[in-house]
Amino acid sequence: MTAAGNWILTMQTPMGEQKPEVVLGEDGTGSMKSPMGEAALYDVAFDGDAVSFASDMKSPMGEITLVFTGTVDGDQFTGSVKTPMGDQPVTGIRS
Repeated sequence: MTAAGNWILTMQTPMGEQKPEVVLGEDGTGSMKSPMGEAALYDVAFDGDAVSFASDMKSPMGEITLVFTGTVDGDQFTGSVKTPMGDQPVTGIRS
């Protein structure tokens, strides 16, 4: 099953749990929406069950780059996000 589609991710961050909504297009486009705003995704890549993508989001510390990597198993996403504060675990469900 492809990772393309709509996802609700759950991230544990120093600012508490965050649940961004992510849209991954089969054509390598996408977007991420959170309480801090909406941003386009870039470097979207699919390789079998693996997926990766990046986004630049506004935060209390200014704009930060988030780089996500993970795998999809049916309607479940498991992976991590690289942030300026280190790597954080990420899970998600298809919405």
